[in-house]
Amino acid sequence: MKKVYVIAALAISLAGCKTVPTELVKARDAYKQAKARGTAEKAPQQMLDAQDALFKADKAYEDGKKSYIVADLAYAAERKAQLAEVSADTEEAKKATDKSARDYVSAQNQMQLQQSKAELKKTKGELARSQQEISQMQSDMAKLAAVSSVKQEARGVVVTLSGSVLFASGKSDLLPSAERKLDEVSKVLNQDQNSRLVVEGYTDSTGSDALNMNLSQKRAESVRSYLVSRGFPSSMIDARGMGKMSPVASNSTAEGRANNRRVEIVIQNQNQNQNQNQ
Repeated sequence: MKKVYVIAALAISLAGCKTVPTELVKARDAYKQAKARGTAEKAPQQMLDAQDALFKADKAYEDGKKSYIVADLAYAAERKAQLAEVSADTEEAKKATDKSARDYVSAQNQMQLQQSKAELKKTKGELARSQQEISQMQSDMAKLAAVSSVKQEARGVVVTLSGSVLFASGKSDLLPSAERKLDEVSKVLNQDQNSRLVVEGYTDSTGSDALNMNLSQKRAESVRSYLVSRGFPSSMIDARGMGKMSPVASNSTAEGRANNRRVEIVIQNQNQNQNQNQ
């Protein structure tokens, strides 16, 4: 009789211990995992939905609802917990992408700022050099003007030296005083040896055309040779005898003829240099 009571008590005890469905166990584990990963902070609404779904599944189980109802509710709770994790991962990835984009834009802005600073510095340097070049050019022109006549023409800067100062009458050899003047001129010209020079010799109208052409050519070559001897590149300087053409004054007076007997050193402009090199 005692044995029957023990068996009956055991049966009642076992009847009170219901086995939790696998679907509900998986739903609970999925929710715990999502919560442990801090999903509630990154996807709060999705975690609330998962919590609510799990609560419904647990209550259905406690209320003794049919197993398929409990299983369906548990499956829905599990999927919502998983969805909450996916949403959290997506949000985290989006934040990382946004940060990368901001970092990239910041780096680009910084690079452009550095580039702008470098360009500004370069521009300031070029401006300073230009100002120095202008100042140097003004100084050079002043030095040339002290020993000759200097003027700007379409063909370039023209330095005019009086033939009576450079040569004896009817001669093409340079006078000692001429060498001193040409020394001053060469100091200025040698500062820019990239400019092409043309030395032009002129005479007055006295004498035959052939004589004047020959004399003017020799005088131009004398000046050219002297400038080359003072360091100017021979490849960058030409000599041309112009004879009595292009007078700058009347040949009817002694003063006019003296002005026409001259040597002009033409510092050609950049366009003329390029045209001759082509």
